[in-house]
Amino acid sequence: MNTCFDRLVPCVLTYGGTIDKFIGDALLALFGAPVASENHAEQALRAALAMVDALTRFNGENNVDLGLHIGINTGLVVAGGIGSQGLQQYSVIGDVVNLAARLEDASEPDKSWSAPTPTV
Repeated sequence: MNTCFDRLVPCVLTYGGTIDKFIGDALLALFGAPVASENHAEQALRAALAMVDALTRFNGENNVDLGLHIGINTGLVVAGGIGSQGLQQYSVIGDVVNLAARLEDASEPDKSWSAPTPTV
């Protein structure tokens, strides 16, 4: 998984996201927090498309068939230090985060999908 994350994490960082945490074989990325951004939704979508492409290449290069589930939601969250007095980590909580997790869980992986080519 770490080798796969080596491909996915740069997709998030390239588009201004922050890795909040790794949860088993999943990662939680934040856009617009901790640094506000007017186009955080666009950044999240572009990162998701880049992750799909990166995983497609990873699968081909490593002869594996990993799938990718993505859930994206926007809105107000509670952000800040979460934990105990002795140990806190910056994170986000709230309905927006919960719905994004549910969307990710309900999504179907499509390993062959790629972004449409824009027309001019």
